Amino acid sequence: MAIPSKQIGWSVVSNLLWQIAKQIERLTKVAAKVNQYINTLVPTVWSEEYWLNVYNSYTRPADWLPISNLVVDGDQKVVMLHAIFQDSNFCALQCAANYTVDWGDGVVENFAANVSAYRVFSYSSFPGTESTLGYRQAIVTVTPQAGQNLTKVDLSINHNQSNLGTTYSSGWLDIKNIR
Repeated sequence: MAIPSKQIGWSVVSNLLWQIAKQIERLTKVAAKVNQYINTLVPTVWSEEYWLNVYNSYTRPADWLPISNLVVDGDQKVVMLHAIFQDSNFCALQCAANYTVDWGDGVVENFAANVSAYRVFSYSSFPGTESTLGYRQAIVTVTPQAGQNLTKVDLSINHNQSNLGTTYSSGWLDIKNIR
């Protein structure tokens, strides 16, 4: 609906409402142009071809520590890269079998099946692993204990620190395992 031209003799309230209506009209046009631009970048429905193009265009950052060489055919383990910031480095995971976690800082711990493993990393424990974005990196390795098989590794576990909440980022950067 078109907004009528401003009329001489309108009240102060009518003039204000007219100005608001004109601003809304301008914002609506800007929003429409932004929406049109966004729709040219990302389709609303991803075709298989578009998804494959996005997936195949990913390049692992060159400054991440290499982990692909740490898992070979026949290994039953998961090797993960975790970002270590100067504060708030909470990490938690859980496996469906008895498992061992090498946290990458010299600490190795054993856990029973379905018991969560919790860790708070220290930035100072990982010198020389800095990325260009300033965080350091830990290589975390999970292996089954003797006679066990890793059938599930759950990284969606929340850390048990009090008052932490559930909205923190875990810091996982990359994961390698043999399928």
